[in-house]
This record gives sequence, structure tokens and C-alpha cells, in this order.
Amino acid sequence: MNVKPLGSADRSGDPDVPREHPPAQRHRRFGDPDVSALLKALIRIEAKLDRVQEELEALRNGADDSPFVTVAEAAHLVHRSPYTVRRWLREGRLNGSKATNGSKGQYLIPREEIDSLLQLGRHYG
Repeated sequence: MNVKPLGSADRSGDPDVPREHPPAQRHRRFGDPDVSALLKALIRIEAKLDRVQEELEALRNGADDSPFVTVAEAAHLVHRSPYTVRRWLREGRLNGSKATNGSKGQYLIPREEIDSLLQLGRHYG
């Protein structure tokens, strides 16, 4: 009969016991081709993320070259609801025109209208 000393039970299948890995798998050197390839990929990813972040900041700051804005965009810019912007269009307090490109009568408002509205401080309800 094979008797193991107390405390030396085989627990290799126990998930709570960390396994020992061979030293070659435990520590990789910086010069390893796999690590070098990963570092190059991370650098490319970081550059792409920087470009995406710059574009998002430009959009947040309103750096759009479009000469027109939609009702939703205008409402966001003047901190009012789209309903209020549509009412201003109906009342003539804001100039705009309905799009004719099949977008169900969506209004297009010249960006200059919004800029002048904001400069004059006329964005009241």
C-alpha cells in the first residue's frame, strides 16, 4: 500500500492551487518576436485612437463645415427642444427651408441663422 505523508495530497486539478509553468513561459524577454509584434500593434492602435479622439472633440466643439443644420442639431446648439425650434420656424423667428430630398419635410436651417441667434441672445422660449 502506498501511503502519502499528511498534507502532500495531489491537488494538481484543484483550481485554487496555482500551477507552476516552465521558466521559458513564465518570463518573456523584451526581444521576443511575439512581444515586439504586439508592441508595434499597440503603437498603431494608439495612433488610431488619438485620431478618433481628435475627430470626436471636433464634433463636440461644433467644428462642422456643413452650411445647414437640422432641427435636432439646432435645438442642441441653442439648448432648446426640437419642438421649440420648429415653432420658431413656423412663427418666422428663425429662417429655414424644408428639404426636398425625400426626407419627409425635414427642415434645414442655415448655420448663420443659429450663429446670429446665439450672438443676439434671442434663444428664449
